[in-house]
Amino acid sequence: MTFENKRYFTKQHFEIKKSTLKVDIRNLFERTEYEISLEQIDYKRKIQVVFNHGLLVSSLFCFAIGLLLAFAANEEAAFVFFLFGTICFISAFVLKKKIVTVNAYDGNIIQLYFNDSNKDSVIAFADQIIQSSNNCFLLKYSKIDIELPIEPQINNIQFLRDREIITEDDYESLKNQLLGRTKKANIGFGN
Repeated sequence: MTFENKRYFTKQHFEIKKSTLKVDIRNLFERTEYEISLEQIDYKRKIQVVFNHGLLVSSLFCFAIGLLLAFAANEEAAFVFFLFGTICFISAFVLKKKIVTVNAYDGNIIQLYFNDSNKDSVIAFADQIIQSSNNCFLLKYSKIDIELPIEPQINNIQFLRDREIITEDDYESLKNQLLGRTKKANIGFGN
């Protein structure tokens, strides 16, 4: 599955592969390509709106200087600082970033930009990344083999439960199967 996204001069291309997420980010000055193992992707996402704090601070600084100049009877300079402060203040709100973030345990951060018109599709793709990661873990850890040591397999199904990939009932069923408390061979997680 692929997904393309744009924000001003930045173009993002994502591709979910069998065991990795390929990320390609381009802007006017640089290009970054990397792959993240699906096993490194966190199972939570964050939606946020980020304002340009530098512009907000600049606007407050300009307003303060403008006030000082107004009290010093330098109205022309005060007007210039008030005008520049107003421009910085408005720019901070116009240039705000709307981001869906999915973290990775290897230090990478997957940031998907959105606006009001594509918000649902961006969130759906972020959820697809997380679901692909969960499916990768489900295939890897949900197989029960009574011939192998029990403790690592218990840890694996506990991991699946803690990550909310399987329910508590599924966990108990797999655990009982592993401990030989049931004769059921398969509960739908693989053979």
